[in-house]
Amino acid sequence: MFMDGLVLFLKFSFVVLALRSGLALKHSIDVGVGVIDADYRGLIGLLL
Repeated sequence: MFMDGLVLFLKFSFVVLALRSGLALKHSIDVGVGVIDADYRGLIGLLL
């Protein structure tokens, strides 16, 4: 499943995307982390 969305950020903020550890443990998913800076403009896509 692929999801996309639009997020607005406050100045001097960022978003951290991370998988829940329980989900990774139960389904053998590699845990990855992503950081989106406040000045990013565009679509954000997540592969679930």
